[in-house]
Amino acid sequence: MKKVGLSCILGLVFVISSAQSVLTIDDQDIPLEEFKSIFYKNNHDTTITREYLEEYMDLFVNFKLKVREAEELGLDTITSFITELDGYKKQLAKPYLRNNDFDANMLAEAYDRMQKDIKASHILIAIEDKASEDSEQKVYQKALTIREAILNGDLSFSSAAKKYSDDKSAALNGGDLGYFTVFMMVFDFETAAFETNIGE
Repeated sequence: MKKVGLSCILGLVFVISSAQSVLTIDDQDIPLEEFKSIFYKNNHDTTITREYLEEYMDLFVNFKLKVREAEELGLDTITSFITELDGYKKQLAKPYLRNNDFDANMLAEAYDRMQKDIKASHILIAIEDKASEDSEQKVYQKALTIREAILNGDLSFSSAAKKYSDDKSAALNGGDLGYFTVFMMVFDFETAAFETNIGE
């Protein structure tokens, strides 16, 4: 079991130790500045109450615990993870870098998205990069069938993700990707997420 220590949070006043840490996991201090940076970036238009702050802190603690556990299990050092991460880096870079010439509209869009984090869930249906049109159509129809079951109330989104998603983590998180911002996802997914209305 992890040893977690929290500094007291009262209203908007952070009561902290002299080390300026807001959280300690085992013997690792998490700086207050890291928490504040993330918190204020995500909450510049939000009315902040004590309850809201405590809820946000719970999310932050859970996130840090997950990262710590993954590191302790060595998940960040296994070959398959490193290869997958490298693939994501290449995918993420493609739309933003064009022969070292940046598109001004894309920069403005990225800056606008950088002002907030969003939370999304997904159901991943795997398909080969060079799949046939028939294979693509089957995957599309499967997605529509799953969507219809969710909209009809036959399945919750979380249950559908656990049942149908090819993302192995969905068995545990119900497809919940947590909070993310610009440059953290494949560009097409990022765009879809930022352009989808809340709750859809």
